[in-house]
Amino acid sequence: MDKRANPAILPGLIPDSGERTMDRLILIDGLNVVRHNPSLNAIEQSGGTAAAIEKFYEMALKVLSPKDHWIAIFDGYGDPKRYKDEKTNKRLDVVFSQGITADEMIVDRARFAMAQGNEVIVATSDREL
Repeated sequence: MDKRANPAILPGLIPDSGERTMDRLILIDGLNVVRHNPSLNAIEQSGGTAAAIEKFYEMALKVLSPKDHWIAIFDGYGDPKRYKDEKTNKRLDVVFSQGITADEMIVDRARFAMAQGNEVIVATSDREL
């Protein structure tokens, strides 16, 4: 059985009304950002990956454009519900790859979003992507 997520049910990729069309999807390799950002890397070293993800989430909410939908994808398992800010209308999702690599999930989501006509930006330092 393929462990990759079914892109047809990914949050934010299928508009559920005329208002929810996406202007731009930004897919972020979360651990890549954590490990290349000095302050986030220091937090990960001292407080663990979960603490670094929390800080990443806080930082991202401050700079996210209301026209963008960011999906930060982290390798491994975690609770994406922990990273929801219902008070804002900003679109930022933290997801975990759960059995496949974050790179595989990024490629799957990018292909699906582009096939739907969405602009996609991938933020990673992985040269393979």
